[in-house]
Amino acid sequence: MTEPLLRMSGVRAYYDGVEALHGIDITVDTGEVVVVLGANGAGKTTTLRSICQLTTTTGEIRFDGDLISGASTSSIVRRGIAMVPQGRGTLGDLSVEDNLLAGAVTRRDKGVADDIASWYETFPRLAQRRHQTAGSLSGGEQQMLAIARALMLRPRLLLMDEPSLGLAPVIVRDLFDVLARINRERGVAIVLVEQNAVLALDIAQRGYVLEAGNLVLSASADQLRQDDAVRLAYLGN
Repeated sequence: MTEPLLRMSGVRAYYDGVEALHGIDITVDTGEVVVVLGANGAGKTTTLRSICQLTTTTGEIRFDGDLISGASTSSIVRRGIAMVPQGRGTLGDLSVEDNLLAGAVTRRDKGVADDIASWYETFPRLAQRRHQTAGSLSGGEQQMLAIARALMLRPRLLLMDEPSLGLAPVIVRDLFDVLARINRERGVAIVLVEQNAVLALDIAQRGYVLEAGNLVLSASADQLRQDDAVRLAYLGN
């Protein structure tokens, strides 16, 4: 049996000694899109932060078979995990192009310029605004930049925390189309925490539902769409 790209086993997470995750088990296969659903305070963001070791955890987290529990965040990034936090996370005083260069700061190969050109092709608005500061961009443009900057790392796993938050519906749909294409064409696995469960499940293969730090449901995207409790709580029908 093939080892998953990411495995969280019995993971508990803590903030100032208070337990926020209560022994969750999550896996992500190579090239897979997995959505994490839950109400506010369910532990979704904490799950992403735990993968990056941005909070105290116990239990076991493995990436590509290697133990990353207790590793430094910088070493986890170098292994090929990138995160786009809620609220974009761009460097507002730097230009679009300098943000992209910052995303590649850990790389030592000669393909950085080619990758910047590739992301300008994927996000033409960024190409048009390459010399503008990130802070002067619209919310949708900042989200595009945050994604492109994270992908400058050439990660195998992309963690995304509420990418649609605060964006107009037409921008959100375009954004999810891009995420699906990145997954399909580049093979990047994605863990997606997202309030728009309808769009998230459209591009995901599997999903998890968290409640108050507990994992209460794990199923395929199709099964989650058909689950009465999920439909009532997250799909609006």
